[in-house]
Amino acid sequence: MKDPFPDPEQVVNPLDWPSVLFVAGPDVAREPQVILRTILSSVGIATAWYGSIYPFLANSKLLDRATEAMNLADAGMQTDMSWLSEMSIPLFLSFMGLQISHEVAHLLVAKSKKFEITIPTLVPSIMTGITNSITSLKSSPMNKKDLVEFAVAGPLVGMIGSIILLCYGLALTATADPATISTYPGLPLAILRTSSLGGGLVDIFLGNGVLNVPASAEGAQALASTLIALHPFAGK
Repeated sequence: MKDPFPDPEQVVNPLDWPSVLFVAGPDVAREPQVILRTILSSVGIATAWYGSIYPFLANSKLLDRATEAMNLADAGMQTDMSWLSEMSIPLFLSFMGLQISHEVAHLLVAKSKKFEITIPTLVPSIMTGITNSITSLKSSPMNKKDLVEFAVAGPLVGMIGSIILLCYGLALTATADPATISTYPGLPLAILRTSSLGGGLVDIFLGNGVLNVPASAEGAQALASTLIALHPFAGK
């Protein structure tokens, strides 16, 4: 940075203003805030579980079945909702697995570059289950290159894992029988068409043109109301 207190004799020409190295110190870690972060992560896990159940309730048949069970429970009658949990647990585990792989990638890079990081804090989201996670530095990286590699590692591993899970879910969808497909949640066509990569993979596994709609039905409302049944691994 420019020297805020230069020697007047050195500043004959403003273009020759001397520079100095400003050292802020090695401590870059935030305050622990263990209780707050624990509560936040607990809520994040809860919303991730909610996000794993919600796709199945987007299926009208499963929603009707769940509504009927809840009505019986409200009336004091015995009911069984284990079927919904059994369907949701694999999705929850796969979702958390992607998040954990993201954080493990950060951790491995930090270990290899010999700096320390905190335990990640999960940030909850009603829409997606988890928005992201916050990982703070407990000690400084040696240089910017190490910091960039640390920052890139998590998203890169998470993206690769997501693509693999998407392909697996599409493969399960393509080989499922009609009765099984009827239990899959339906995703709006508008969402599937927002990603060129995702839409291209859907076309590869389920057939070219599956994301097309007749010209007469084009429009935002038609795209939003047209649903494509996909295995939850693909829809998540």
